[in-house]
Amino acid sequence: MNSKMLGDAIKRLRAKNRLSQSELAELTGVNIFRVKKWEAYEESPHITLLPLLIQLLEKTASEEGSDLFLYYYDFVIGEERG
Repeated sequence: MNSKMLGDAIKRLRAKNRLSQSELAELTGVNIFRVKKWEAYEESPHITLLPLLIQLLEKTASEEGSDLFLYYYDFVIGEERG
């Protein structure tokens, strides 16, 4: 999954969970400009934030697919294999 797909997943799941960018920033301990950059494909969240993002956003994973989890899994498994 590339940063565009990840940014799209964050934006889509954030909206589905009725969170503003500001609320997501507060819940994850980053400033709002980081969230804006994630959703604008300018950067990806640090890998250590992905478990928290999964917990916060993928409450509807069974309906939406598990985009963030798959990204995290690919990253972790890729690191272990690499």
